[in-house]
Amino acid sequence: MPRWSNYRRAERTALAAVLWALLSCRTGLAQQADTPRTLSGIRQGLVKSYTKRQALSIEYRFTSSAMGNVPAGQYVRRVIAADRRGHLLFDNAHGHVMTEFSDDPSRRITFVYPTGLEIMSPLSRVVRRYPAPSRVPLLRGLPGELVLLLGWWPFRDLSESDILGSGLSVEAVENNNSYVLRPRAEVVDGHSCDVMEIPNVDSLWVDTANGYVVRRRELFDRETGALHRRVEYRDYRFIGTDVQLPMALQASVFDSRAQTLRERERRVNRIDFHIINAESNENVDVVAMAASTRLGGTIQKPLKDEDEYELITEGEEDHAHSLVLWARKQVDSSGNRSDSDPLRLLLPPMIALGAGLAVGCLVLLVRIYFRMRCSPGTASR
Repeated sequence: MPRWSNYRRAERTALAAVLWALLSCRTGLAQQADTPRTLSGIRQGLVKSYTKRQALSIEYRFTSSAMGNVPAGQYVRRVIAADRRGHLLFDNAHGHVMTEFSDDPSRRITFVYPTGLEIMSPLSRVVRRYPAPSRVPLLRGLPGELVLLLGWWPFRDLSESDILGSGLSVEAVENNNSYVLRPRAEVVDGHSCDVMEIPNVDSLWVDTANGYVVRRRELFDRETGALHRRVEYRDYRFIGTDVQLPMALQASVFDSRAQTLRERERRVNRIDFHIINAESNENVDVVAMAASTRLGGTIQKPLKDEDEYELITEGEEDHAHSLVLWARKQVDSSGNRSDSDPLRLLLPPMIALGAGLAVGCLVLLVRIYFRMRCSPGTASR
């Protein structure tokens, strides 16, 4: 009996200790939640979180509501790969249900490195090289979502371009002392976020409880003070060990310079970005990725004389052979598609021909009928 009572006493003691620990943990979390956050603390956490991104490779596709009349299934496929050493690879192509992005004749691959820039045309196997001083006008063709996806400005010797007077990189946010902190947190996509903002200029919703990631960002038109662009970051996932990256982004553009306040709230374009594949840090080698784009038969087109070519790899014969292989691939791939069925290809002109014959026969019968009605013999009856 005494032994049993000792067991019960020990059990009650252990249970009380567990309850006390749970109560203390809950009280500590409540105190932590009630602790006011400072602007400097949120800024430091944001910078620390995004500094973990030393190199990124992001493959994504997007569609835009402003694409207009385009082939069915039209999409834009892009790859952005960059590191903190001044290397950037940008692969841009279009595709739809009839043609894959790899067969897009206007596809371009841009590789920026500290001393110059290359623009590769994969189908024609031609690469153009430019020295570093001429990069500024060429960089205008880079995508507007570049910094929104990376989080940093990838060029060392070029200052970051402003969007509506505000830099998009985390470094720009760090170096701007005009931000203030809203007194209360706000919920975005089910997550409580602290809001740091330059009123009527730039606002960021930062999820401090989940790694200091940005859930939403809004940029305003400085002339009208109206909202111009809203970017929402969704479905954050870990890429590698410490890097968090959103798998979906939605960018909305509003008519911020319309005449009335109601018209300024009208959304004129919506772009949905869907990340297909992403790698980070030690798994990203931008220089090696750029080298792999120089396919067999690639030649260089110099700047001075557009009619002469400088060999980069195997030479002109291999260059021509690569184009022949691509043409054969096009023929082979089209032979396996349902849209290349000869009967299906002949069906539209056959229908048009049949319709034309039917209309012609109908017109002929109508003319014969009226001639018979209007002839003298028919009239005397």
